[in-house]
Amino acid sequence: MSEALRERFGLHRRSSSLRVSQHTLNVYKEAFVVFDKKGTGTIAADALKKLLKSLGQDVKDEEVKAILELDTSSSDAISFDAFVKLMAARMDDTEQEEELLAVFEAIDQDKDGLISMNELKDTLESVLGEKLDDIQDLIGETKQNNKLDFTEFKKLMTGN
Repeated sequence: MSEALRERFGLHRRSSSLRVSQHTLNVYKEAFVVFDKKGTGTIAADALKKLLKSLGQDVKDEEVKAILELDTSSSDAISFDAFVKLMAARMDDTEQEEELLAVFEAIDQDKDGLISMNELKDTLESVLGEKLDDIQDLIGETKQNNKLDFTEFKKLMTGN
């Protein structure tokens, strides 16, 4: 694969640094499922090209072929896991920061710049569709009296 193609798709990054938020993962999953018409967990080249286009990525046929070569489990299709790795590699740090900030602001219901345990619990219960007893174990100690500032939220979400 050419270096220019690797650069265009962000494939120069090491996979250990690739992380995707749950929201982004859900967006990718919803989009992937639309193009995985047979429910096999993979999509072929033509569907991949359409999927990438639907996500704002206009690619040529040879680029799609090169992307498919990255997924060693199949030569003519890409798995969801390989697709997520591809998309995560393309998301730069600025985009990830902006996305995390948008999620943080959505959870921060009273707009005080901190996420309280109640705000986080309400959001998680809404997203997960189940009642949570105690989320303190999930987030551990916080600096702000059981509230997360953006830095702590970002660390919780990314592990960095």
